[in-house]
Amino acid sequence: MHTQCPTTPSKTCSACKITKATSEFYAVTGHPDKYVAHCKHCQCATSAAYQAAHRDQERARKKKYRETHIAERQIAQKAYRIAHAATLRTYYQAYNAAHTSKRRAYDKAYHVTHIAEKHLYNKTYREAHIEEYRARDKAYAAMHTAERALRHKAWREAHVEERRAYGRAYSETHRTEKAAYHHKHAAHIHARGKAYRIAHAADIKAYRLAHPEMTREHSARYRASKRGVTVERVNRAEVFARDGGRCHVCGHKVDARRWHLDHLIPISCGGPHSMSNVAVSHPICNQRRSTTGPAQLRLFG
Repeated sequence: MHTQCPTTPSKTCSACKITKATSEFYAVTGHPDKYVAHCKHCQCATSAAYQAAHRDQERARKKKYRETHIAERQIAQKAYRIAHAATLRTYYQAYNAAHTSKRRAYDKAYHVTHIAEKHLYNKTYREAHIEEYRARDKAYAAMHTAERALRHKAWREAHVEERRAYGRAYSETHRTEKAAYHHKHAAHIHARGKAYRIAHAADIKAYRLAHPEMTREHSARYRASKRGVTVERVNRAEVFARDGGRCHVCGHKVDARRWHLDHLIPISCGGPHSMSNVAVSHPICNQRRSTTGPAQLRLFG
């Protein structure tokens, strides 16, 4: 007795006229034999030819669909990412490893050509998620206090001149705002400064001994700012060179290591702290003249 082998279901493609197994056709409901008329190969070729011939129309159709189904697409994409998280992670890791140089070049070119768009997007996103940013930054700062302190210290030491220039420019352009802030928070600023001086008394003393000229300059600027007079940056070396190292009171040479920067019109009398209102003097001549004497005549030649 012979056993008949089961035959594989087949179907003839209406396009290429070749009889193939039904596995070579897409299944479809509602069709008499449950399969489409064209085989998969002919179906793909027909679709590719149509898309090539109607590329602009297809792009416009897909763009319109994306614009009119934003919410549905976002929900579907999110659900897909959640359901296939492990697969997507593996795929992206493999792709990034295989296309590192290509991705870097693309990202660099994109950043250059979309600077304005990126800034606007980042600004909008930060404003919409400000609380999340603050919480994240606060948590990071708490976990990396020592690292941040070292990094900031290194940056400050490497950009001393830039920081000084920026500070001077900012002070000049925001003089009114700074004065208003100091007036409004005078008590707090005073208390904070006093606490700092007490806590760092030894460091302050050592700095003053190591930088006497800077200390004198700071003292003069502070007294002038308290009087509300003009405060400019005064360079002692330039003043010494300008006056030839001679005391403006007695006319004799002064010791380059021990001399006073005398204000022609004293700060206490409303004189400004500026290059035009200072001169070289012996310490004793400055102390004898005090806030009186003929020094003011020098302002008039």
